[in-house]
Amino acid sequence: MKFMKMEVLIDKGDFSKSDEWKTIYGQIQQAIAAIEWPPGSGSFTIHKQSGKKRGQGSGVKPIKDACMAKLQRFG
Repeated sequence: MKFMKMEVLIDKGDFSKSDEWKTIYGQIQQAIAAIEWPPGSGSFTIHKQSGKKRGQGSGVKPIKDACMAKLQRFG
């Protein structure tokens, strides 16, 4: 998946200018870029599949799970 734009909703203090934030931001970008659908495809493609049963179509859960798994590996 391609990371297009970051929108800061809340920015208090100098945290967004810190090295720690730069590390976190880079990890978020990597986690998003690592998302593939279908899994193992090397790309991200959503297929219209109306009428499919739960877990059979393109959905949020597999996308979220892939992103969270990558973030967990960062610690």
